[in-house]
Amino acid sequence: MTIRITETTRTDRAAFGARLQSAREASNFSRRRVAELTNIPVKSIEKFETGDMSPSIDRVQALARVIDVSPTFLLNGAPTKQEVQEIDTISKERHKHLDDIDTILDAFLSLDEMRENGFQRHWRTAPRSFEALEEIVRKMSYDELLDVGEARGLLAVPQSEVEAFGTLTLDEQAVAKQTLVDRIVDTAYFGVDLFKLNPEPLHDLADEFDLEKDQEGFIFGSWSDDAAVIEALRPVLRDRFIHGKQINLEDAEHFPIREGA
Repeated sequence: MTIRITETTRTDRAAFGARLQSAREASNFSRRRVAELTNIPVKSIEKFETGDMSPSIDRVQALARVIDVSPTFLLNGAPTKQEVQEIDTISKERHKHLDDIDTILDAFLSLDEMRENGFQRHWRTAPRSFEALEEIVRKMSYDELLDVGEARGLLAVPQSEVEAFGTLTLDEQAVAKQTLVDRIVDTAYFGVDLFKLNPEPLHDLADEFDLEKDQEGFIFGSWSDDAAVIEALRPVLRDRFIHGKQINLEDAEHFPIREGA
C-alpha cells in the first residue's frame, strides 16, 4: 500500500525547509558543516530544506542547537524578537569572521605562488612572510583554526577531538592549537598537510636524513608514532624548501595520500 503525501504535509515540509535554510545561511554554515556538527547526513539536510523529508524531533533539536535558533522557530516559524536579534548578531559576527579568514587565506595564496616559483627566488620576502603569517595564525581561536585548516585541505580533525577540546587544560589546549598552526603553515611550505600523506615515504625520508628516532631500543631506536616522524621532519623540510632544495611532496606517485583522507 502506497501512502500519499498530503498537500498539507508538503506545505509544512516546505515551510520547515525554508526556515531551516534561511537560519543556516544567516549563520554562514554550509550544509556540510552542519552535517559535521550534528552527525546528520548532508543528503538528509538537503532533503529537509527542499521539503522532501521531515526530521525527527531529536534532529530538529540538534539542527536548532547548531544554527542558534529555537526548535519552536524551525517547527512553527515566527521567531521572538530576541531570536531575531540573536540571529542578526550571529550573522554579523560570522560575516566578520569569514572576512578575517579570507584575508588570511589571501596571504597563504601569496606564499603558494612563491612556492611554485621557488622560495629561493624570494629569499628576502619569504621568511618574513612566513613569520608574519604564523604570528597571525597563532592568535586565532581553535574554531577559527579548524575553519582555516579545512580551507587549506588539512586531514580532518576527528570530531571526538574537537568536542574534547573544551575539556582540556589550558596547557593541553595550547598544544592542540600549536599542532594545528604547524599543520596549516606546512601547507604554505609544502603545498600539503604532512598528516595527509601516507606515512611510509615520510619514514623513508627520516631515514634518508638520518634523523634521530624519539624512542631508544635495545639495538636500534624507533619512532613512537607517525606524528613523531613528522615533528622531526618538519624543520628539516622547511629549511630545504626555503633554500631551494624542496622535494615535491605533492607528487602522488612518490608521496600518495593516505587512505580515507
